[in-house]
Amino acid sequence: MPAQGAALSVRVQARREVRLERIRALLARTNVRRAARLARAEVQRPSVHPATTSLEALRGAILSLVNAERGKENLTPLTLNTFLTNAAQGYAEELAQGNFFSHESPSGVTPLDRIRNAGYFHPPCNCPQGYAIGENIAKGQPTTERVMQDWMQSEGHRANILNPHYKELGVGFYENHWVQTFGMVKQ
Repeated sequence: MPAQGAALSVRVQARREVRLERIRALLARTNVRRAARLARAEVQRPSVHPATTSLEALRGAILSLVNAERGKENLTPLTLNTFLTNAAQGYAEELAQGNFFSHESPSGVTPLDRIRNAGYFHPPCNCPQGYAIGENIAKGQPTTERVMQDWMQSEGHRANILNPHYKELGVGFYENHWVQTFGMVKQ
């Protein structure tokens, strides 16, 4: 029976990925209203629980929820970025293992430092046209849907999610610590 449950879970995830790809394609064609409607429908589906889901599925679920919120405001969707994800994952682990909760680590490392150290500013970026970065952190939420609800109810976190300058997202999760890192580099 567990093998059937796992197979069903894989099929459900595959169908969800197909739906999300349709949403991304619609957004890319600037059919924002239809994409936003589909994204809202996707958000209404059951949320992802960390205890039963892979990190990749959690990241995909958070990306979907973020882009659904951005779609409601006619903003372009974000894409996952490996460097931002590495910064977010590393910080989620540091928060959990270090027993603190702040945007600045006890050693004084800031979100900009983490994002730079993860390699987001491509070697070495003097970023003549500028950049934008942001970070959201949360602790204790049991599902992707709940952490997004909490972030959207907080003025600063909501502003990061709906910032029109951001183009990319990183997502980290470790022992009930959630981290989002946002970025945009003008080349």
